[in-house]
Amino acid sequence: MFTDKDVPKFTDKDVQKIGEAMVKWLNSPTLERTLYREAVARAKACTAGFFDGLGELTKLAEVDRKQSIAERLNLVLAECPFIPQIDIEVWRPRMNIWGEARRKRVEFFFNIRPVMETEIKGSSKEWHQWDAIQRELVLLLDLWRMQGVEKIRRCKQCGRFFYMLRSDHQSCSARCREDFYKQTSEARAKRNKRLRENYRLKKSANIG
Repeated sequence: MFTDKDVPKFTDKDVQKIGEAMVKWLNSPTLERTLYREAVARAKACTAGFFDGLGELTKLAEVDRKQSIAERLNLVLAECPFIPQIDIEVWRPRMNIWGEARRKRVEFFFNIRPVMETEIKGSSKEWHQWDAIQRELVLLLDLWRMQGVEKIRRCKQCGRFFYMLRSDHQSCSARCREDFYKQTSEARAKRNKRLRENYRLKKSANIG
């Protein structure tokens, strides 16, 4: 087993490249004529649900958040038995008889457990279905290893997924950002104030 500190260092461009490939797949339509369309649509829906659920984990402690992300990711990876699962082990501080922690650190260990093809049972149709989603789920696992899964979010305005270049981004484009801002209470208050000011100026001009 190894900790998340032992993961090889990746550049931001490496993480962004994998993240944008995942976003492209999530936003692409599932064609009606695509072979094994149901398997692809199910895997895409599971992956989208995974990313949508990350927002509710932000208030958790770091070790609990990492554990929850890995557990939820395993549910998505289970769509294809070719993809390794993540073994999770959390070492928390042990307490002595005085209630003091023997270890101050809480360590999160994970291990990517390989799957042997001899362990996989299924019909030829199921094997082809798994082949259709294997590449994308491998990308998802790589993105998790790069600690980049939390950088993919759904746009607040149009609902499409996007890769966050900054942690405060909530929209996929400048247009969506402007449209989303127009719907906020702050924008409505400024607009109403501007309309009242224009009305006051027109009224004073007519009186004059």
